[in-house]
Amino acid sequence: MIRNKEKVCGLLLFAIGVIFTVMTARFKVTASFGDPGPQVLPYIGSITLIVCGCGIFFRKSESKWEPYLTWNGWKKIGMMFSLFIVYVFAMKYIGYIICTPIVLFTITTMFAKGKNVSVVKRLIFTIIVSVSVYYLFVHVLHVMLPSGSLF
Repeated sequence: MIRNKEKVCGLLLFAIGVIFTVMTARFKVTASFGDPGPQVLPYIGSITLIVCGCGIFFRKSESKWEPYLTWNGWKKIGMMFSLFIVYVFAMKYIGYIICTPIVLFTITTMFAKGKNVSVVKRLIFTIIVSVSVYYLFVHVLHVMLPSGSLF
């Protein structure tokens, strides 16, 4: 039963990759020298789908199947998804400078459960990542990050 699902999944990925490749070939390409055009990334994605589909189709299946995630894993994914939804909406009102460190610290705390990672290390990581991303966007890329409407 599992092997049939793997074969169907492999064929489906292969077919989607072929369809994307055909659709990408229909893109209009500008005649600009040195510009890869709009086809490069879709070709990379479609070829990746084709290769992965073939790999899944021809792979030997394991006789014993165990679920990848336990119930606690699914709960953690649900909490992360909820946190990111709150983050997106909070960004509008609170802004990047306040919202991002809170979310990053919460995420690192969730992943640190059961491991010996001190609060100080998580705080240092949070500050370094938040400041680095802010500097990259604002000073290097010249893209303004949300400042929030409440402050």
